[in-house]
Amino acid sequence: MDPPKPAPNWKKNRRARAKIRAKIKSEEFANKGLADPYTAKKLISRSNKEKNRACIKFKKSIKMFKQNSSVEKSKVLVIEEGRNAARALKKEAIDDFKKAQEKRVVGEVMAGKPPSHAKAAEKELLEKIYK
Repeated sequence: MDPPKPAPNWKKNRRARAKIRAKIKSEEFANKGLADPYTAKKLISRSNKEKNRACIKFKKSIKMFKQNSSVEKSKVLVIEEGRNAARALKKEAIDDFKKAQEKRVVGEVMAGKPPSHAKAAEKELLEKIYK
């Protein structure tokens, strides 16, 4: 009897074919002057993930403000440090959210959809958290 043949590496072959197919498709879209819809869809989903991360940071900053809401004279410096850290985190979250909004608009334009009009970042963040 002959020894059994090794199983074909079908995952590797499938990935290679998918890469070739994606490359051909992106070239076709580039020749037509259009953006690759796969890339646009990926950009939109990434922006949604970034928005969610920004929401988490914003929630954390709100929690930090609540923790540092005491008015005891003995803890004034510690409380002020905590509030400053919360303000910095809040600012960082808003900046991240703005970038994610911009990425989403770019992705929508690439996909051929009308761009959504973004609200103020802080307002939209609060809506997203408290809905």
